[in-house]
Amino acid sequence: MTDDPVTGPADTSPDQTDTLTLLGTGDSKGVPRFWCACPVCTEARGADGQPGVNRRTRTATLLRSGGQSALLDAGPDTHAGLARLSGPLVPDAVFISHAHNDHLLGLGDLLDYVRYAAGRLRVYAPPEVVPEIAARFPYAFAPTGPGPVHPIP
Repeated sequence: MTDDPVTGPADTSPDQTDTLTLLGTGDSKGVPRFWCACPVCTEARGADGQPGVNRRTRTATLLRSGGQSALLDAGPDTHAGLARLSGPLVPDAVFISHAHNDHLLGLGDLLDYVRYAAGRLRVYAPPEVVPEIAARFPYAFAPTGPGPVHPIP
């Protein structure tokens, strides 16, 4: 497999090698901004059905090692980033660095997996971030027991 300048490194099996995949490297709004016609955003929209080299989705990084996977941050474009991989993948753990929307709104899709597909997911965040996650995704915090979101000690 070869690396792709838009989607990042080629996807390889976690059993074959340790990988770090940058699913999103853009700023809080991504590039292109839907309202912008500057030269960078215009180029990022691409031509002839191909995205430009400046196209950037919002923050998410996937680490795979020893058959396990962890996601660092889950920006709003996380679903699309995971869907670009060569096969289904649900991270074993998600680590949220801070409570900005561009780092955690992608949790919605991951938490839906827990809720609707009866999947398992561990989400970790600094103690001061956990209430912010609870405010945005109250269904992840069941009153009858521990949910998938845990503070980092």
